[in-house]
Amino acid sequence: MNKSTQGLFRQPVYAPLAFDYDRAAVERELLALVPLFRPILVNERHVLPENRRRWFMVADDEQLDHMDRHRNGQAIIGRYRSLEGLGLRRGPTGTTMDDSVTTRKADDCAGWDWDVRYDIPLTRATIERLPFARLRGVRLLSLPPGGFLPAHVDAVDDSYWENGHATLSLLVASGGQPMLMLMADGGLQAVSDAAFLFRDSVPHGVAPVPGRRLLLRISGLCDPAALAQMLA
Repeated sequence: MNKSTQGLFRQPVYAPLAFDYDRAAVERELLALVPLFRPILVNERHVLPENRRRWFMVADDEQLDHMDRHRNGQAIIGRYRSLEGLGLRRGPTGTTMDDSVTTRKADDCAGWDWDVRYDIPLTRATIERLPFARLRGVRLLSLPPGGFLPAHVDAVDDSYWENGHATLSLLVASGGQPMLMLMADGGLQAVSDAAFLFRDSVPHGVAPVPGRRLLLRISGLCDPAALAQMLA
């Protein structure tokens, strides 16, 4: 993974990737990690009555009132589940990306490597075929059956994606629901591509899923030429 990052191009908000992988085999590998999953709790401000209709609703008021969330770092466990998962790579100080907020740093991705606690050779090999010059974090996000993700944004602006970084996703299992994202014209777009690019400064969410949803979010320095070709 020593590809060039010269000739940067402006990334779209969302685009499917022309990338084939064995979704069923990767899903089997990742499902073995479910007993190790930890809650990735939604910030309470996203589901307070005065905020929940800021963008769009994916669940009713009763579900939002009684879902898992955190308040000032304290877990509040409700009747309805939200995100859980793991960070599959570790930073130079042992930091992982499985907490409630993914902190993006415009660095050179130095010091990040796979977390050897997880036996996921096929997942690693699949991700290493993506058009990154240097990988940073890989975050495994899951919604259990009945779980949902309120509409939210993960980045306050697009600055992370303006200096050669990319965030790519592999939707290993949809759980029976697409991701909804808010369009510039105020409409909603439902997306369920198996592999895609997404700048998550755009509001997005997932309605309650009938089955388990598994998503890999992969960040790092991209090879812009290879990425552009994959988006064509």
